[in-house]
Amino acid sequence: MRPTPVQFDQLPEGSERETARVATRATNDTIGGGFDAVILAREKDERGEAPCDGVSSFECIVASVYSQSTGRHSELYQAWECPECGSVHVGFTSAMSCCCDVQ
Repeated sequence: MRPTPVQFDQLPEGSERETARVATRATNDTIGGGFDAVILAREKDERGEAPCDGVSSFECIVASVYSQSTGRHSELYQAWECPECGSVHVGFTSAMSCCCDVQ
């Protein structure tokens, strides 16, 4: 089974939720045009908010999603649900390895 994409508001409050929120806005920008995600990311970076671990800034998230420009759910930065337990994670890989059997 594969993780399924879900809305960012299913993540708990905090940096992971904000990371997925900015990525969702960037995905919407690639579909409908606009640059709302850039504005949101700059505001968060200027306020000193930090995205989830391993990401230097919110603008880097936007740049990554824009460069993919597929209009699909970002495998790196958006919310994904584990197919086994239903918990929500940022990133496809995190959701995929959530309940992975280690042998």
